[in-house]
Amino acid sequence: MPRCFTFLLHCAIVPIMRENQAIYDFVMSKVKVDPVTGCWLANHGRPTDYTSVRLPSGRLQATHRFMWEWVNGPFPPGMLGCHTCDTRPCCNPAHIFAGTQ
Repeated sequence: MPRCFTFLLHCAIVPIMRENQAIYDFVMSKVKVDPVTGCWLANHGRPTDYTSVRLPSGRLQATHRFMWEWVNGPFPPGMLGCHTCDTRPCCNPAHIFAGTQ
């Protein structure tokens, strides 16, 4: 592995992953699983609405979108995080798909 890549890996990528790990841990500490639907209900916001998390950049991001990107990587440009379960506070990545409005 080239030395410059190792530098980037240890100085740029790893700290970002650690910050996102803290967000992931926070979300998972607030999730309640609905045993009937399998929804992961994020309860750190209003119980009937979308919830959001603050990213290291300071930007707010919908919790369901953050969780989908945690598992699958970035959304394609112009795509939204849609729910197969139609449950707004659900952040189960298996219930989210990239779609349009």
